[in-house]
Amino acid sequence: MADILSLSGHVARLIGATGLPVVVDGDAFSAAETADPGGLLPVLLLDADRVWREATGNPLWVAVEPDDGAVLGLRVPRPPRAPACVVLISVAQVLAEAARLAPASAPAIRLDAVVERWLAAIGAAPERGADAAPEAPRAARDADAANDI
Repeated sequence: MADILSLSGHVARLIGATGLPVVVDGDAFSAAETADPGGLLPVLLLDADRVWREATGNPLWVAVEPDDGAVLGLRVPRPPRAPACVVLISVAQVLAEAARLAPASAPAIRLDAVVERWLAAIGAAPERGADAAPEAPRAARDADAANDI
């Protein structure tokens, strides 16, 4: 993928295609806000990495960096190093998992658990530099510690 804005656009279209609102802590986010590099995209990509690692044992190579002006205090500076199709398939799985959490009476993409999981992991993570994000907080991590996200 050429740049982060291209990835952001693809993720926004993927979200829009679901026809579902994105909800975090009772607040609704548009597809564009969700897919923005300083919006919810950091946690979407971190969770997409979790999905891909659980399925294959391989990372997506997601980079996040602190940004006081971002919705969650994080920004994605560039696309993951994994192929775009792999990243988008993994994001689609995250969205599908989050949509299953919503009650049938109020369908939505509920990202509460995703945001909580990654903010907790980031808060407990040691400094690792701008090219590394926290490891997945699940037991299905890559056994090789050199393969940080």
